[in-house]
Amino acid sequence: MGWGGGAGWQMGPMGGGQQAGQETGLPFAGIPPEYAQQIDVLLDDEEEIPIPDLPFTHVEADRKRFTLRSFLLPHWLYFTGAAA
Repeated sequence: MGWGGGAGWQMGPMGGGQQAGQETGLPFAGIPPEYAQQIDVLLDDEEEIPIPDLPFTHVEADRKRFTLRSFLLPHWLYFTGAAA
């Protein structure tokens, strides 16, 4: 009985309860008005950080192909010793 899986808890996925899925997808409602002035004071003290323009590519042009031979060749001595 002690290891029953917790079916009586009714917590749902990740402990969020039954209403966890209902709030998903709501847009950002903005900064609450009671905090807006305090946040403006904080932002005035912060310096502007430039965003660097970094090129992105998902493929590295100078990279060698990954093959089984290129993976195993550096360990040829271990394979020779294991086969002996």
